[in-house]
Amino acid sequence: MEAEPGSIAGKRIMDLPFAIRAALLTQYQRALHDHVPARFEKLIYIGKRLRFNLYPDDQGVVATVEDISREWISGEAARLALMTVNSLPDAVFTLRHTGHIVNANDQACAITGYAKEQLRGMMVSDILPGLDLGEHDHGGVDDQPDEEHGRPTELSVLRRGGIAMPVEVSVARKRMYGLMQYLVIVRDVTARKK
Repeated sequence: MEAEPGSIAGKRIMDLPFAIRAALLTQYQRALHDHVPARFEKLIYIGKRLRFNLYPDDQGVVATVEDISREWISGEAARLALMTVNSLPDAVFTLRHTGHIVNANDQACAITGYAKEQLRGMMVSDILPGLDLGEHDHGGVDDQPDEEHGRPTELSVLRRGGIAMPVEVSVARKRMYGLMQYLVIVRDVTARKK
């Protein structure tokens, strides 16, 4: 369905909410006056996120509209997942198939004594020396099923400075882009050991 001239997303510009009309007018005037492209986005209109692009040309300003709802939902879902993982009481590490740490949550930093930047790129065996990813890997064979949760194993985490602390470790694996990736969940069991 083609939008008629003077309309956006099938609605006449005058029928748009005032905030969107005001933003469009402000950006239109800026693009026209400064002869530079203008862009604003993440305005909610009819349950969607739209990105408005305004480009000056010989006749004035050309406006385009992109529906970025799907892109925005993906970004919001990723932010929500990160917030959830960071609020967990357990340490969570994501690993490459090689055993290198890709990411860690805030509790992982608290348990190990390392900052996230220091953990990224480290081998998981540097902080969990008894962890054997091979028992979850099945030799890296790509036709093995994903493993939702491994059986918890009691190990020791080596904190920064070499201090060992008792932990319970669970490993899950998931194939992504043809390579096995790991999620390692580490729970402090010091209180249970006393």
